[in-house]
Amino acid sequence: MGNKSNIQCIIFDCEGTLVDSERLVCQAIVNAFAIFNIPLQLEDCVQHFEGGKITEQLAKVQHRSGTSIDIDKLEPIYRQQYALLSETHLQPIPGVVDLLTRLKARNIELCVISNSSKVKLKAILSQTQLSHFFGNNLFCGDDVGNWKPAP
Repeated sequence: MGNKSNIQCIIFDCEGTLVDSERLVCQAIVNAFAIFNIPLQLEDCVQHFEGGKITEQLAKVQHRSGTSIDIDKLEPIYRQQYALLSETHLQPIPGVVDLLTRLKARNIELCVISNSSKVKLKAILSQTQLSHFFGNNLFCGDDVGNWKPAP
């Protein structure tokens, strides 16, 4: 980037872009299945992880592992496991803080668009000490009643 730029705003996704959550999601999946005595390998989960709605990810893992657990029982256990892991292990992607600092120094407006709820997004940004970069420039599916990939 040179000194002059026409860039006025940069829009980021959050999980997997600003914060390193994908490995935690996979570990929470492994932990949730283990509660049902179904052993999974973390690296296998990471290799096949595609993001998106967690219920769809859990269904794909079930299909690959040849199991069938009621999603209504599995999902809350996954969410509990993810919450426990993220409390202590959720971190910004390496280099993100430096990048955001440099962009802010150039007076470039920063925004986050996420499929997460506004409450969850604010909690993630607060926990990882990224909130101050974005202020109120947070836009979620629950703001507009539509989730990615819909406009």
